[in-house]
Amino acid sequence: MPGRLASLVFLAALFYDGGAAGLAQGRAAPVIHSVAPRSGPVGTKITITGANFTAANNTIRFGGGVIQWLPASSGGGNQTIVFTLRPVIGAIACPGAARCPTAAYFVQPGGNPVSVQNANGTSNTTIFTVTN
Repeated sequence: MPGRLASLVFLAALFYDGGAAGLAQGRAAPVIHSVAPRSGPVGTKITITGANFTAANNTIRFGGGVIQWLPASSGGGNQTIVFTLRPVIGAIACPGAARCPTAAYFVQPGGNPVSVQNANGTSNTTIFTVTN
C-alpha cells in the first residue's frame, strides 16, 4: 500500500494544474501594468511594462498564439518587454528554452488577449487591438 500511495502522490503532482507558478516555489508571478500602444496594425512595436519578468525566456501569449524567448529590461522601478508584432507567430509554446518546430498562428484583427508567462508563472491578461 505505501507504494500505491507514493504513486498517487506522484500522479497528483504530475497533473496538478498549478502551471509554472507551482514550479516557481514562491516567486511572484509576472504582472502587466501597461501595454503601449493599446492598438495598432501588424508590424507595431509593442512595449509591455510590468514586474516579475525574467531576464530572458519570457513568453508572450497573444491571441491564440505565442511569442517566445523574449528578454526583459529594467529601469525606473519597472521591467519592460519589447517586441514587434508579426503577422504569423507560433501556435504552441516549446518547452523550456528548447527551440522546436511549431504550427503557425495567424494574428487576427480585433481584440487579442495578451499575457506574459515565464518560470515565475503567468501574468494577468490585458487586451491589444489589432487594426487593419
